[in-house]
Amino acid sequence: MKLIAKPSPKPMKILALGAHPDDMEIACGGSLAKLSDAGHTISGLDRKWWGMWGQWFI
Repeated sequence: MKLIAKPSPKPMKILALGAHPDDMEIACGGSLAKLSDAGHTISGLDRKWWGMWGQWFI
């Protein structure tokens, strides 16, 4: 069942942050999908693990 999102009169740019690649989808994927259906622009940023010495890059 899909809920119909009411179009937003003033679309926003929304940034979702996550610590791991699938955190945003698991924690708030439904909300992000509904916001997208309402006309908002959704972007996501997560931290990825690179290297064997604990170097973090965003």
